[in-house]
Amino acid sequence: MFLLVVEMEIHIPFSRSLDDSFVNLTLCATEENRNRKGNKTPYEAYSGDAERYEQILDRVSRFTGDHRTRNEKLRRF
Repeated sequence: MFLLVVEMEIHIPFSRSLDDSFVNLTLCATEENRNRKGNKTPYEAYSGDAERYEQILDRVSRFTGDHRTRNEKLRRF
């Protein structure tokens, strides 16, 4: 059995943006968020691994719902 624990993740850290709105939030694997991303933007955390960063951007671009919200979330990555 595979169990993935997730938590809400803030794209642009709250300490820099003071933004905890929906467009600045997404679900993230807890271990990944705490051990890799931490208090960085997604770009800061993943831009050194171009393939991984592109995979993340691809997942964000496939978010469903309002296209403006999706585009704003993608912009924050």
